[in-house]
Amino acid sequence: HQTVDPATAERAAKSLSTSSASPLELKCSQCGITYRKQSAFDKHVENHTRPFICVFHYAGCNRTFSKKNEWKRHVLRQHICLEYYHCELPQYAAATQSATTCQVKSHPACGKTFRRKDLHREHVRRMHLLESHQEPQPIAKMQKQALRKRFQLPRKLACPVELCNFIFDGDKALDEWMEHAARHLRAAHDELEPKVEFGGSKDSCLAKWAESVKV
Repeated sequence: HQTVDPATAERAAKSLSTSSASPLELKCSQCGITYRKQSAFDKHVENHTRPFICVFHYAGCNRTFSKKNEWKRHVLRQHICLEYYHCELPQYAAATQSATTCQVKSHPACGKTFRRKDLHREHVRRMHLLESHQEPQPIAKMQKQALRKRFQLPRKLACPVELCNFIFDGDKALDEWMEHAARHLRAAHDELEPKVEFGGSKDSCLAKWAESVKV
């Protein structure tokens, strides 16, 4: 008979016990979905935890977000839309270098606008450039020429929370205000602070600015 030392036998028994046992199931208390991996379960629960409400919910937007960056991106891209691309290339570009530098005057300008840089780039490649002119540099130059800003961002904002007296001034006022408001939103979600009321009497700077620029 082959001799097996006690330590080896114990490890083999543990291995057999682990492999034959059914995996632990983690069940979401809110929707009942079960997961076997802790990482997947944690990610799912995070989706139920959505403390970041849109700062324009007072105007009818009911979107909420689980991550701060998604919340900020929504506000900047879906509501403020500060930058956009306005195509002024001729609708039918000729096969000359002048077509890539907006110097062709024989056709009306395209006039289409795009919120996203990648969509504008794809439009230029498909509608205005020939294969021989699809180098990165001409497109980059045209995108720089096409970039527009709708208005100036607010330079003064006040914290929307009643008992907080923070004021944010300058070019980075909006970004600093959102970072600050995010902390209040988390605390309100955890019931450590009262609900954050954007656009209210304490947050008149945001509402007045949004109205003035027609956000």
